Amino acid sequence: MPTYGALEPFHGEGGAWTEYLERVKLFFNAKSLPEENKKSVFLTCCGSGAYSLLRSLLTPKTPDQVSIDEIFSVLSGHYIPKPSVVVCHFRFNCRSHQTEESVSDYTASLKKLSANCEYGTFLPDMLRDRLVCGINDASMQRRLLEEPNLTLESAVKLLIAMETAKRDSSMLMQSQGMIEAQTVHSAMSYVIAVESRTTQQYASTPNPGATHAARLGIWPEYAAQRLPTRRKRKCQGSTVRKGKQSSQFTALRTVEIFLKSSHRSTRRGR
Repeated sequence: MPTYGALEPFHGEGGAWTEYLERVKLFFNAKSLPEENKKSVFLTCCGSGAYSLLRSLLTPKTPDQVSIDEIFSVLSGHYIPKPSVVVCHFRFNCRSHQTEESVSDYTASLKKLSANCEYGTFLPDMLRDRLVCGINDASMQRRLLEEPNLTLESAVKLLIAMETAKRDSSMLMQSQGMIEAQTVHSAMSYVIAVESRTTQQYASTPNPGATHAARLGIWPEYAAQRLPTRRKRKCQGSTVRKGKQSSQFTALRTVEIFLKSSHRSTRRGR
């Protein structure tokens, strides 16, 4: 006889019995046990707690006087009493999609709740309708309602595809936002560095307005005469105007004011 592991005792309650019973039957098949040996193997492996409970439930009979199917039926009736169909329907129809829940998890939860609803052949349609009504995303719900021949399989595939696209789009937007923030930070750092160098250069120049005007092709003598004294003081290192100004007077602003002043004076001379 081939060896495929061992059957551990049952220590659970309620829903755990269903899974345990499924594993027992799989164990019997794996071992290729004949029908007359299944009861003995189960009663030996189920554990003292389950065996004691079974003896109490079968009184006045004993476990060796009933079949394996009757043993399974008695234990199932104790561990999992048949619930009310109305209550099962209520729980199924009240189950909605949670905020952080995936579509796959939501579908699995609905299928589990429908186990005792006794929907029969209508089960796929009931699951489909609950998916459409219970999904908490308005755009996904609207997309499902647009399908003329929506089935359970197509609804699940469509929802998973939209869920994946939404998640990927969110990741791309976050990555793009980080790149833009880094670009802006780099640009601002560059501008600040340029303004700092320009301010230092103009602060160390005796007459920065005339010097820069000469670079622009304006007569230095004319520039020195036309640049107001107040602006000269600003260009020679004053960055704050007492009582009124707190912004740095940069070199670019100096040239701009000087050129505007020169342009107005030239027009008056004409």
